[in-house]
Amino acid sequence: MSIPGTIMFRGLPVSVVCKDGIRRMSLRVDTKGMVSISVPCTTREETIRAALERRYDWILGKRQEMRERFDSTFMPETIEYGDLTVRVKRRATGRVDLRIQPPEAIIEVTAPFEMPLAQIQGLVEPHVPRLRESRDRMRKALPAPFAYESGEMHSLWGEKHELVIREASRPGVRLEAGRIVMDIEAGMDAADRRGLMRLFYSKCVTIALWDVVARYESSVASGAGVFGFIRELIAGKKIMGKIRSSETYQATLNSFMRFRHGIDLSFGMMDAGLMEMYETELRSRGLARNTTSFYMRILRTIYRQAVERGLTEDRHPFKHVYCGMDKTLKRCLSLAEVKRLKG
Repeated sequence: MSIPGTIMFRGLPVSVVCKDGIRRMSLRVDTKGMVSISVPCTTREETIRAALERRYDWILGKRQEMRERFDSTFMPETIEYGDLTVRVKRRATGRVDLRIQPPEAIIEVTAPFEMPLAQIQGLVEPHVPRLRESRDRMRKALPAPFAYESGEMHSLWGEKHELVIREASRPGVRLEAGRIVMDIEAGMDAADRRGLMRLFYSKCVTIALWDVVARYESSVASGAGVFGFIRELIAGKKIMGKIRSSETYQATLNSFMRFRHGIDLSFGMMDAGLMEMYETELRSRGLARNTTSFYMRILRTIYRQAVERGLTEDRHPFKHVYCGMDKTLKRCLSLAEVKRLKG
């Protein structure tokens, strides 16, 4: 049965892409809110529709998120309570969540798509006094805006530096003897000076990133990357005749490389957050807990070997992921069942 290039699902056009060599379906929503799904070429249309049905709430939420982030014409819903404005975010959820976003003290309520605005307003209204109090307290805690005058203290990489303003023919900002020196042209106001400071911060970040990239590339080129280290362990196990062990290491490497899209990393980049993201990605493929735990246990063993060799300090990256073994149902037949089948 041939699969059409586009199918209609609950009024949404879904682009279907057949790919050879893949075993699982992959769902995507682009920045314009268009939905596409990559499937093995042997997949039947009813299987695709069943997968879309299971992920329908996710699709709705992702399309809404893309509209909010990338659609310049998008106007969020708002509820007004006098001087208090509450912004409404629609999500594929069964609950209503209320929060205040720092540092500007923006008040947001997350609500289901189908919930009427009047009902949301009624749920939020009892909390208005508390929200107003929290908003005012948060705004008072904000630092006063900079005027970009000499003597102000500005932060750079967590340290305070005195700002020195000087008139010059060419504007610019530099770090000099522990002070931030800003050269300005005559007539430059606070907004112009703020722009110069932002360019300075951007330049500092760029230089720092170049240094990080250079050190990363150096570590990977010297074989200190995680992928290179695992390959060394695999080669060593093959030499020692531990073929089965080398195969499990290779399977783990293949899975982790897929998660990283083939981009190597240093052991210093392996932290608890990265491992949680990896576990989530494995679960999204439909893998059972024991299967994800298999990959995590192998990676944990590899990481411990790297710690023992002094390649990294132990940051305990596996503290929030599951590395145990769930009990599974017994699959063998009892003696009585065997006799019944024979008889």
